[in-house]
Amino acid sequence: MLALSKRLLTVIAFAYVAVFYAPAIPAQPSGNVQQPPLSSQTRPELLAAPLRKPSSLRPIREEAVSTDVTDAGTDGDVQAVSGQLYFSIGGNLHYCSGVFVTKSVILTAAHCVQENGKTNYYQIEKFVREGNNSHFIKKDASNKDCIRVPVEWSTQTDAYLRIDYDYAFLRVANSDELNADPKVILVDAHVGKNSIKAYGYPASANQDLTAIAENVNPDLLHPNLLAVDTTSLGFTEGTSGGPWVWKHNAGGTGNTGGGGQQLKIVSVNSSYAIPVNDKSKIWIYGPNFKRPQKSNTEPTAYDLRQNAENCQ
Repeated sequence: MLALSKRLLTVIAFAYVAVFYAPAIPAQPSGNVQQPPLSSQTRPELLAAPLRKPSSLRPIREEAVSTDVTDAGTDGDVQAVSGQLYFSIGGNLHYCSGVFVTKSVILTAAHCVQENGKTNYYQIEKFVREGNNSHFIKKDASNKDCIRVPVEWSTQTDAYLRIDYDYAFLRVANSDELNADPKVILVDAHVGKNSIKAYGYPASANQDLTAIAENVNPDLLHPNLLAVDTTSLGFTEGTSGGPWVWKHNAGGTGNTGGGGQQLKIVSVNSSYAIPVNDKSKIWIYGPNFKRPQKSNTEPTAYDLRQNAENCQ
């Protein structure tokens, strides 16, 4: 959890969901990250308390409170396009979850490819799809990975608001593309409190693709964020970047229309928070593909996906 002082016992523990294989004493991430505001899950009488900020977040991997995972079952159509993204940080191998959204583009979390507040990318090793199918990330003309992340991911300083930009698109090598476009579509419609299934590869479940079914319950203090509260505490480790699939027939706007697609992806696993007054559950947050934009020229999620697709 967050490195809290004695005066910070009322503040929500907040951590990223990715997991890695590392020595017993993992390296601390560089840079300072601000403490997020108090969550709506904090006791009401504490909401007026002054906010205090720790110096930094703990490393990407956080030990789950419990290894209990409520498995809501997985679907063959999701398994066919899901996998684990392996990357290195300081020589240590990490992994996140991800999913193909076109035959050549993978969707995952931004914090799985790029450090918070920085513009440098981690070293991407490969994406391993179900059945041990390996896909390597394409290099552009400058020998850089074909990765596209919202620019706000490196500029937004508020840890909660940054979640809105916590997604990334990666272009796989030409020889590693799928045979056909998967039946997947990104949806920016407001799902209300409709149920979603969140998928990922938690370490506590032996890195098997796992799903939890939950209703979307926006945080009262951060209503623009997508959030679910769940008792599946072990779902946190390694599931970053796994898709939130909305099975309903409602479509989005613009590039998000239905078209008979099987999988409507509304978000990815980003971060989690543990309520101070209820340790039996967690909040899992995800970005909104219809994120706040500063100008009409700012690339949308669909622009970034297309940009990754066209990477040369």
